[in-house]
Amino acid sequence: MQTQPFTGMMPSQFAIVQLVFDQIVRAPWFPDSEKTREDCSLMVLHQYRKGHSEQGDLLRECLAIARQRYAA
Repeated sequence: MQTQPFTGMMPSQFAIVQLVFDQIVRAPWFPDSEKTREDCSLMVLHQYRKGHSEQGDLLRECLAIARQRYAA
């Protein structure tokens, strides 16, 4: 998938991204720090821009990436 240019988000789109981010950072395996939260937020936005715009799809993709990056 090709990344689409980021031109802002509608509130409903932001709500999906926020929900996915919140689910990841609340996971017991997530090492919660300012750095990991910033990295995670960028990863979620990147995946959204790549075309994973449906909540379930975005969550599955981001959870897989986050587990690989952050789970010990």
